[in-house]
Amino acid sequence: MLPQQEIAQLAQNVEQLTQLTDELRKQVELLKKANDNQREELMRSHAELVELKKRYQDLQTAHALTADIADREKARRHLNSLITRIDQTLELLNE
Repeated sequence: MLPQQEIAQLAQNVEQLTQLTDELRKQVELLKKANDNQREELMRSHAELVELKKRYQDLQTAHALTADIADREKARRHLNSLITRIDQTLELLNE
């Protein structure tokens, strides 16, 4: 190859690498945004889970003092169902 051809080839390679780098940067930025969105959703779900667990404990205490067995069991099943749904959401977000 002549020196001019080598320089032209090198310039073409540099241009291709620059374009590829730009595309990859854009992809990284999109992935970072998606990651941030999922992290925010995970934090909201976690906060909701913590609140539900607290409410569940409060409810258990209140029911232990006042409610009959059937009401307590119904409330326990309902709260367990909510906690299970939140746990499933957290698992999906972690994947």
